[in-house]
Amino acid sequence: LYVKTIQNAISSIPKLRMPLKTWRGYKALNIPNSMSLEPRYMYVGQEITNWAFMSVSLDPRVPTLFMEQEKACCMVMILIPAGFHAFLISGDSDDDNYPKDITPWYQMEVLLPIGCVFRVKEIKDRAYLYQTTNPNEVVYSYAATLELAYIRPIKTRR
Repeated sequence: LYVKTIQNAISSIPKLRMPLKTWRGYKALNIPNSMSLEPRYMYVGQEITNWAFMSVSLDPRVPTLFMEQEKACCMVMILIPAGFHAFLISGDSDDDNYPKDITPWYQMEVLLPIGCVFRVKEIKDRAYLYQTTNPNEVVYSYAATLELAYIRPIKTRR
């Protein structure tokens, strides 16, 4: 019931009128065809379905916090074309871990629905440098560019 309610809430907001560029940092589990693959195991044109709600950030510095905490390896840039639902979630204004210099939303988190199918557009064949929220720190990560291609319908019991 909760899943269906959240999925319906996301799909009831207006669709994007402009594309969004977002980022996600994560720890690789290397489960085939999942959002846990290291970019070096992805290939251009591959479609990856995410069967969970997924959050991404409008600021690439935010996912580096998760990468540092998890000793994670990977960053993906996710392009969300106009015409899709993307739910902007406001961060906690008392949380000093997230950047406050770009927008008042702090974490700048976007929640994507269950069933998103991403198409791999580009693989970075070397580790890239990402600026963290601390101007003196950087994170190196393998990276890929994915684009939201379509959303598979989900089946719920109710």
